[in-house]
Amino acid sequence: MQVYSAAERAVPVAVELYAPFGDRASIEAQVLSGLSALQRELPIGGTLYRAQVIEVAMLPPGVLDARPPSRTCARGRWRR
Repeated sequence: MQVYSAAERAVPVAVELYAPFGDRASIEAQVLSGLSALQRELPIGGTLYRAQVIEVAMLPPGVLDARPPSRTCARGRWRR
């Protein structure tokens, strides 16, 4: 398959981090950097898996847990 043109598409990614003893700003910067690298590695039309996002979020020292947000959005409203 050859791709002749493509449009950029923003995909919101949310993850809750549990890092009680880490430096928040440093951890957030490392996670954002890791997610940006993951995005650059994805081929055009590739699939972004939740497990990949969690794996990247768990890499910075001090992160003890990473998971999708506990709230879900239904009809524009957040609920637990």
